[in-house]
Amino acid sequence: ILRLRQQVQSDQASFKRMDALHRVTRTKEVLGRTTRVDTLRVELLQGQALARLESSKERLDSTQRDFAELLGFMPDTFFELKPPPILEFDVPQSAECVKIALANRLDYAQALQDSEDAARGVRIARRKLLPDLNLIAGHSWRGDDPIGLDPARLEENAWYVGLSVDTDLNRTRERNALGQAGIDQSSAQQTVEIVERSIARQGQQHYLAYRRAQAEVKIANRNFDLAAARGKLARRLFEFGRGDNFSVTDAETAFLQAERQLLLARAEASISGYRLFRALGTLIEVPQELKPVPRLR
Repeated sequence: ILRLRQQVQSDQASFKRMDALHRVTRTKEVLGRTTRVDTLRVELLQGQALARLESSKERLDSTQRDFAELLGFMPDTFFELKPPPILEFDVPQSAECVKIALANRLDYAQALQDSEDAARGVRIARRKLLPDLNLIAGHSWRGDDPIGLDPARLEENAWYVGLSVDTDLNRTRERNALGQAGIDQSSAQQTVEIVERSIARQGQQHYLAYRRAQAEVKIANRNFDLAAARGKLARRLFEFGRGDNFSVTDAETAFLQAERQLLLARAEASISGYRLFRALGTLIEVPQELKPVPRLR
């Protein structure tokens, strides 16, 4: 929405410049200093500028309505948005970006947790393969006292200890469960490695994209200043009779392209910064206990 508003302002200014150029060209045509072809060319550019202006207004109105509906308001609700500053921060080196991502990405934390759960499943499956043993202990007195009232007649003190085990020693089901648990553990470990490589690739890609976007903003700013100076000089020379409208219209076209590229470059610079934050897992703060626990290598 902010970019479209800037585009509308740019198209309005362009239409005003084309309208002023048309008046000057028309006056020069009356004075015989230019031809009808030049006037028609400027009129065409003036019409194109008006068409761009109307198209930008329509796209802005449509986007604002979509934005209002997205937030749950009536489509005709108007929001006064403030332009945010271009997101600029000190970007660490590419290798450091990967370390930050591995320490903050929740999808990596989930993969590590799944791997730990799978390893615990293997340990549980192995324990289930062990036979069920029961320890049995007992004690008895032996003697000629039938009811055991006279301790002196209880001559023997008997202890006994025993082990009981279940009869199913094959445990086919438990062996199958252990095999499946091993497959799950291997799959979980492979998933962790895949996520690590994916995070490393994303971190490097977004790191390079952010640096490239920042460089493109500087280039776009310089090109915009040059195009604006060229357009201003071309119009002055044409008004003083030292240039033709070819130079003016060509400079205006170059200025519009430079301005449009500057708007896109500024938007991409901020968006690429937020994409980098998202790739590093630092776009939204999360509790420390939810973050990944580094694996021992």
